[in-house]
Amino acid sequence: MPIKFLIDENLPDFFNQLLNEREYDTVSVRDICIGSNDENIVDISQKEERVIITRDMDFGELVFKYNYQPQGVILLRIFSPTKMNLEKGIVWVLNWIETKNIDLFHKFLVYDEDSIRIRSY
Repeated sequence: MPIKFLIDENLPDFFNQLLNEREYDTVSVRDICIGSNDENIVDISQKEERVIITRDMDFGELVFKYNYQPQGVILLRIFSPTKMNLEKGIVWVLNWIETKNIDLFHKFLVYDEDSIRIRSY
């Protein structure tokens, strides 16, 4: 089953286009519920079975401290969030997921400047 993504509003609009070009089903928080709190974004992730892509580290606390259960989370920890660095990061993550055939269900994936950590919840 193809991965569906929910792109947090802290990421630029080009993410939708980039993921759509790779034939992923994507929805942007900016388009469906701008200004929503993180808990609401988790609810959308669950209901629509979408993996959240974000730069917001609060999702780690929601998942591991408060036991929220989004479909999955990709956290992009990019310290200089230029368009080039963001694009490089998400492309690196997508290539890694596709190459290794990673199932992101209840996984918290952290991309941290050319390294990836993944943890189940």
